[in-house]
Amino acid sequence: MSLPAQLRVVIKDCDVRKLTLPSGIPQTLEALRSIILETFQLDGDFSLMYEDKDFGNEYFTLTSTADINDKSTIKIVQVESTVTLTFSPIAESDLVVSSTPRSHQNSEVQCSADDSLASSSRDTVILPDSCRLDPWPLHFEIPKFSRDVELILQEANKQYHMNGTSFDDARVKAAIRQTLSDSIFQYTAYPTDHHILQVVEALVGKFPCLKEPGSFSGMYGWQQSLKTRMSNFRRMLKSRNISCPEIEVNFLKRKDSSNQAPAKKHKKGRS
Repeated sequence: MSLPAQLRVVIKDCDVRKLTLPSGIPQTLEALRSIILETFQLDGDFSLMYEDKDFGNEYFTLTSTADINDKSTIKIVQVESTVTLTFSPIAESDLVVSSTPRSHQNSEVQCSADDSLASSSRDTVILPDSCRLDPWPLHFEIPKFSRDVELILQEANKQYHMNGTSFDDARVKAAIRQTLSDSIFQYTAYPTDHHILQVVEALVGKFPCLKEPGSFSGMYGWQQSLKTRMSNFRRMLKSRNISCPEIEVNFLKRKDSSNQAPAKKHKKGRS
């Protein structure tokens, strides 16, 4: 068993924390990322850098946990997500947003007279399936990755079945998360924990080399990073004023009722 270790973690120039690792430094970079995500509740994708004593404590990109040890300093570098989204047009007449008094906890979203509101929680409105391009599938099918990624994963699977070696390439994993997020967004902008788990189970089922040896289920890091990626999707769309009914509906729902106004291109419900 590895000896306990501590790391100095630079989150921002004005925010430096101590990370205690009772079981020692994880064997994989993905496992370390998962611990950092859970411990500091970070928002957004990030990469890690470390101080290299051989170069006067200059920062270098951390590609392996073998490069750090007890009392090492690592730095979190936020990465802005690059997203590619495919939208299906929704006719203006198909969506109606109605505002209700503060005493009512739920805003109503109607896509037709027969559609009822679907919601994953008190805070999030999920559009009915009739308003989306595709309903959430019973069994999530992992999309095709780029040719290079597919070839890399095929070889990594062979190595995993031969000697149990898990795959740990940060760039390839980032490309995988990007493709999965694009696929999830075709169904919903607000995947539930069950949806995310379903995606990750399908992923490691097809590519067992992607299981994380440092986590209990081998999937925790993937679950957290996909949640973060989807959150970044929504934030990016809103900040760039890209029209997405599901996000605009929830934005209205969270606004103070005194300032609430219909989203752009959406009709106000009739009283």
